[in-house]
Amino acid sequence: MPGPYRSTIRNDARKCLNGKFVALVLCALISVSDSGVALAKNARWCGQVFHTGPSGYAAISGKLIKRSDFGPPNFGEHPETDQKVVIWVVHLDFPIPVEVNRELKMAPKVVHVSDIQIGFSSKVDPILPKYRNRHVRVEGRFWTQVNWQDYTPVVIAGDTIRVAGKTDCHGKEVGAPI
Repeated sequence: MPGPYRSTIRNDARKCLNGKFVALVLCALISVSDSGVALAKNARWCGQVFHTGPSGYAAISGKLIKRSDFGPPNFGEHPETDQKVVIWVVHLDFPIPVEVNRELKMAPKVVHVSDIQIGFSSKVDPILPKYRNRHVRVEGRFWTQVNWQDYTPVVIAGDTIRVAGKTDCHGKEVGAPI
């Protein structure tokens, strides 16, 4: 491989798996590729800042996962007695900025979230198991985390869900459903 890439790849390989040959090949693909691998490595959201509250309607895209976490009475302080709560979370294609606290009449602040919980009372709640581990697009309203049932800083009250393709940094679908 000619030029400056050689030393970059060598340095990346050392960072990966202590310079093993497999790491060299993988890091070479990551460093040189222009087919989206490099984009995924350095992906950033370039769209709007979202906000919570009644006017916080949005569409999000990512992998739907079922996760369990500790619930009442002590939320993990006493694992042997705390109940386990099952929640549905969309692991987003990109971390997105969301301005929270608007609907609470508190000072707004921007948080960057990678996971958004689908609220328990969402219209889509009964059909979520059908979409487990699939790449989905969920539309609904964003709300700030306010009660014990909210496990992510931003929760979406989902109105619709469908299988979807990956999105670009502006939130537009760019691939076939996966």
